[in-house]
Amino acid sequence: MGDPRGIGPEIIYKSLSELPDENIEISIVGDEKLLKAEADRQDFNSSQVKLYDPGSGDGPGEASIRYIDQALQLIENYPGSTFLTAPVEKKAVAEYIPNFTGHTGYLAEKAQNAFTVMSFISPKMKMSLLTEHLPLKEVPKTIDKDMIINHIDVVRKDLKKYFKIFSPRFVLASLNPHAGESGLLGWEEEENFIPAVKDLKKNGVNVDGPFSADYALRAALDGKYDFILSPYHDQLLPAFKVLLAPSVNMTLGLGYPRVSPDHGPAIDLKEGPADYSSMKAALELAVHLADG
Repeated sequence: MGDPRGIGPEIIYKSLSELPDENIEISIVGDEKLLKAEADRQDFNSSQVKLYDPGSGDGPGEASIRYIDQALQLIENYPGSTFLTAPVEKKAVAEYIPNFTGHTGYLAEKAQNAFTVMSFISPKMKMSLLTEHLPLKEVPKTIDKDMIINHIDVVRKDLKKYFKIFSPRFVLASLNPHAGESGLLGWEEEENFIPAVKDLKKNGVNVDGPFSADYALRAALDGKYDFILSPYHDQLLPAFKVLLAPSVNMTLGLGYPRVSPDHGPAIDLKEGPADYSSMKAALELAVHLADG
């Protein structure tokens, strides 16, 4: 259910109330008292779902991790399930687990440091981030040719596994303005991006770029590509969220599908109902991805 101070319970039950009558089992992990109170407030029949409460521990950060760990146990016990996470506050969790930067890295660590990919899914287009929650100055140091190749390999496998996309068309956005202008505005494209694309093409991968981010986005929106790769977090993601809302955050490479809404816990939301459109989209995708 995410951070116990956040909008998790509200958007979970609002989304569940609009879920078509599916023959699927739903389990919610979190503070049972909070969950039942929210179900009562929304007049939702909580007997329709199974509730698991591992205890809240000492503060919201520890509570958030307890909920995640309990859900991971359920994923292990029930193969074919989808893991849908409500938002947590990174700062609160980092007070309990130092250097915590988000679900993606934590779940990768729990999966024996799997090479994971933060992706975003909408009906019209899909995208991923080569780097995730990094300071901008660290991004050029993190991306190299092998990283790009490994990243696309993970994406290809999971697009085939979860979405039945067998020959995806990729477009890679550049790191520097105008794709570096042949080194005038930066050498990262010449040293890493272009060699990676050449090697991938030699192995039969349909990938173009690196292109300027605006062109890559426009071409993908026009249907020329199935999947766009963005070098860093706030390069193309803001436009993706605005133009293609509601979208869903999906972690690739874990061995099981994990999805979430594309926003935070909104702990400071003081009045008015929470927007649950992204959680609803995440729930619908979770149901679609669940196997049996």
